[in-house]
Amino acid sequence: MKNYKSLSAWCLLMIACAMASCNSKAPEAAATSAAADSTSVTDSVTASATKEDTAVVYHDAAAWDLKGPVESVTIYFGGEVSQRLRFDEHGRIVFLDGKEFNGKDKISSVVKENGVEIVTEEGFKRDSKNYIVEHYGTGIDGDWSITNTYNADGTLKGWVSDEEHEANTADYHYKDGFLHEEVFNSGSDAETKRTYRVEKADKYGNWTVRLYVVDDDDEEYLEERKITYYKK
Repeated sequence: MKNYKSLSAWCLLMIACAMASCNSKAPEAAATSAAADSTSVTDSVTASATKEDTAVVYHDAAAWDLKGPVESVTIYFGGEVSQRLRFDEHGRIVFLDGKEFNGKDKISSVVKENGVEIVTEEGFKRDSKNYIVEHYGTGIDGDWSITNTYNADGTLKGWVSDEEHEANTADYHYKDGFLHEEVFNSGSDAETKRTYRVEKADKYGNWTVRLYVVDDDDEEYLEERKITYYKK
């Protein structure tokens, strides 16, 4: 009988001009014409700005090995909730583990430690294609950051984490469109490898149930994801 256990989850988007003529013999008509032209310009500017906003597409979900118009995802390890995320219709992260970003690239809060107020921050940096390349934060225990790299197809290639000047790395290898192998390295521990096997996937190519083993151990660990999507 295989034993399903949970491990800790690994832990991180962006006028017009017009002219109006005036007829001195018909001031009311001229005023009406000018007002109509002004409304036309306003509508044009609003439409242009709206079009510009909606044209921006973010690929934040790729940092969590997700594809498609993802709205939300809840990740389970061994049947227990490990992480919750939510994205807006443009693909920009708006919620992560209890923190509301709502279109902001950085949020901050104040916490007290031994009576002293400390400002904590958490945020994201993106590349020119709007992929998250850095997830960073400052807090009571110091600064930390996770730097992501991506393959040409937009899948996550790996990451480097830096917490209190201790670096850890992960390299991802894919097979048949899914993450197959994850190799971890840290300055203090030996290399660790996870090998994944997808049990279930959805129509967007996202796994919903998978198992993995650590190194050459026969013990298998269970991961599940509940994913909702925007209707396109």
